[in-house]
Formats: sequence, C-alpha cells, structure tokens
Amino acid sequence: MPWPWRRQVAYAIVFLASDKANYITGIVLNVSGGIELFTF
Repeated sequence: MPWPWRRQVAYAIVFLASDKANYITGIVLNVSGGIELFTF
C-alpha cells in the first residue's frame, strides 16, 4: 500500500473514532486514493 493511501486510512480511522462520526452506522467508507477517478 503506497504511503498516501496509508495516510488516508489513518485519517478515516481517526474520523470514525471521533465524536463527529457518532451517527454513522452501516456505511462503507471507500478509501481509494482517488483511483476511481480514472476508471471510467
């Protein structure tokens, strides 16, 4: 996993552990590093 993607995963984990994510349940949080922008 390249370094920028590791940082994004870490940010996602910190967000989900924060109070801002209190009402998030049953969601798929896609951390793709923007790779999906080029799949069309």
